[in-house]
Amino acid sequence: MKSSAKKCITPIIITYNSSSQILKLLKSLDYSNNAELISKIVVIENNSPDKLITQQMINNYKSPHQIKIQFILSNENIGFAKGCNKGAKLAKSKYILFINPDSELKKDSLQIL
Repeated sequence: MKSSAKKCITPIIITYNSSSQILKLLKSLDYSNNAELISKIVVIENNSPDKLITQQMINNYKSPHQIKIQFILSNENIGFAKGCNKGAKLAKSKYILFINPDSELKKDSLQIL
């Protein structure tokens, strides 16, 4: 891979009652060569009933891994589209990947993309 392609993607994840699914997605972003392309992950929590559980899971996940995770805890449910727009404003990379919290990337899928 060319060095200019490194750290060129910011995944944006909008969560709502996603605490049971978010770790699987984060692991799939963090492992294999996917992590080489990610500048940071932006997670917008849309004020769901399990928001504190999601926040705790992400806080516990952050420290041992190399990808920076920016977690935004919204004090109101702003909806999916506004959440995406809010996340996109925080992205400084060349590309943005909007991805649902119940998704899971396969090994090296960002490299292939």
